[in-house]
Amino acid sequence: MATNDYSDWRLDDAAEDIEVDYSAWETTSKDAIILAIQCSESMHTVREELLKSEDEDEKGKGRGRTSFEIALRSTVELQKRKVVVGPNDSVGIVFWDTVRSFAFSQKQGDYRHMYVYKEVGLITAESIQEQMHLLARAQEKNPTYLRKRFQPSTEHMPISDMLTACNAMLRTGAPKSGTHRIFLLTDEDDPTAGLPADRRIKLLQSARTRAGDTYEKGWNIIPFFISTPEHTFDPSKFWREALSREGEEGGSSTGEGDLVSGFEELLREMQVREIPRRTLFHVPLILAEGITIDIKGYGLVTVQSKGQYKYLADRDGMLKEATVKTTYIDKDDQGEVPKTDIRYALPFGKTWGDEQQDEPMEVDETEEKKPKMRGRRGNILVVEGVPAVTRHEVLFTPERMKELRSMVLEPSIKLLGFKDRGELTFFDNVKHSVFIYPSEDDYTGSTRTFAALLQSLIKKDKIGIALSVTRRGYTPQFVALLPRQEELDSDTGAQLLPPGLHMIPFPFADDIRESAYDQLMQCTEHEKDAALAWINKLTIRAGYDADNYPNPTLRLHYKNLEAAAFNEAFDPSEFEDLTVPNYASIQKRAGKLIEQFKDSVDADKRSAGVVAVATGAKRQADTTVDEAEVRAKHSSGQINKLTVVQLTGFLRGRDIVPSGKRKAELVEQVEQYLSKHG
Repeated sequence: MATNDYSDWRLDDAAEDIEVDYSAWETTSKDAIILAIQCSESMHTVREELLKSEDEDEKGKGRGRTSFEIALRSTVELQKRKVVVGPNDSVGIVFWDTVRSFAFSQKQGDYRHMYVYKEVGLITAESIQEQMHLLARAQEKNPTYLRKRFQPSTEHMPISDMLTACNAMLRTGAPKSGTHRIFLLTDEDDPTAGLPADRRIKLLQSARTRAGDTYEKGWNIIPFFISTPEHTFDPSKFWREALSREGEEGGSSTGEGDLVSGFEELLREMQVREIPRRTLFHVPLILAEGITIDIKGYGLVTVQSKGQYKYLADRDGMLKEATVKTTYIDKDDQGEVPKTDIRYALPFGKTWGDEQQDEPMEVDETEEKKPKMRGRRGNILVVEGVPAVTRHEVLFTPERMKELRSMVLEPSIKLLGFKDRGELTFFDNVKHSVFIYPSEDDYTGSTRTFAALLQSLIKKDKIGIALSVTRRGYTPQFVALLPRQEELDSDTGAQLLPPGLHMIPFPFADDIRESAYDQLMQCTEHEKDAALAWINKLTIRAGYDADNYPNPTLRLHYKNLEAAAFNEAFDPSEFEDLTVPNYASIQKRAGKLIEQFKDSVDADKRSAGVVAVATGAKRQADTTVDEAEVRAKHSSGQINKLTVVQLTGFLRGRDIVPSGKRKAELVEQVEQYLSKHG
């Protein structure tokens, strides 16, 4: 492509080439987790129900016989998933309430009764295999092997010291990660039991202070409480208050944690919690002139896909990762074109090639009154009665294109007004919404102001209308701000859904199409009742939880990768697709009702005359032709046997504007191209 000649420049995908600064997103997409597992005497106690499960069920083997072993196996499975899904994430493992101690650093001091099994760092196949070998030795020997290896201490480590050590490890091991979290696994519901009241209060207050320090950094603590048949974990004794956030009372959602008992439960809960809430954007929300608060946007729905593969180059018998680099090449001298010489071009005017669309013939009585086409002259379309318009490209620099795209607006969400809740229709939601939540990073008091706005919208049944630019260089869009009220568990008081605003992008006029449909037959009331009977039987009362039905294609892909990375045997025939309906359960619960529904439909006289007529799909003409075939036709003198559509497609595929509709003109143009390019 000539750097000084823009006559042939086209802009098919200009919008995709606009460079947007993603450096902030790349930083925040990294995740850092510390798995803090309690190593107390109760965690090492052999559980009879787990031993019985191993003896009676082959599947029960290798899942752990103590709570500590269950926790350790779950962390291994979590790392095996993360090494495939998030290879840039960091993980650390610590055991607390152990005899062995670890001095993190001279500045931080000696944290008694804490052993660092794995420093915070990138997950590697070697570190996971080392943990797997440890668990294999524990399985081969007796259940007390891990207890001898990691002996429990006779006194509890203060929770405040444990949290301080975890914070220090996260700060030094993964300082640039976007999310920092502490996964806390314990079966001790009251680590201060038996202590004097004043000592207990002091330990509780210090634990809450350290937890508050963690939350202030934007980090999170996620507890997993392990229950046994003999003892049900009670978070209200200590953890509910110790891990509560500032301003929360005893019913903290953080302090409630997840109550689990076995390996499968713990693994499922950890996999659900493992996915971090990544910030999509962090912008100011302008409520009025001089009134601005700070908010963050979170994606509630995202597309999961297989990981990006990498290119490897063989260098002296060693495979090294190849760096991908995009360059622009001058089509005339084949030299590299610097980015500073790149311009964007938008076509202006018409040429003969723009009139190549095949349109159905119509009889028009006013045909004689239309302007007559007199001919063409290069890139000029000459029409009788219409001034000649030269086709050319209007050039823009990359900076100017960004300005045109974003309309020179800074990233922000500006509130424009309010509407009734009923004004937002189902058809307005054509894209995924974004959940916005207040932040105190830039503007103090944002949470209080945001809460007042949210409660006012809910009370008056209104929605907000705003203008949104979430990132620099993005196109502005009008959005609806739909309020969502906080939902709490009726039994425990734990938070199920946080309060906030759903930001729903409004569609443009051409985003909505009127769908034509025929009038369908209406079923009778008896048929409706028969359908509702089996629908009610099969309805999931607790609601649909997508985390319980992972994508089977991705799961199988990850299982194969894990087997290859860890040299494990994997039989695809044993893979379980959790999205397959449980037909046996369906038949048991609603089989008779479904049969009754079918009978009621078959009894309807209208169903007897309904016949589905298959319509044949019209075969599309093949318009593709490769250069080898064209050259073969040209060499044998049979290029005239190619169709007009094929000749036009060949020229357009090489960025050549066809000079006309006539076959002779297209053949001449193709022959000129073949002669010029050998």
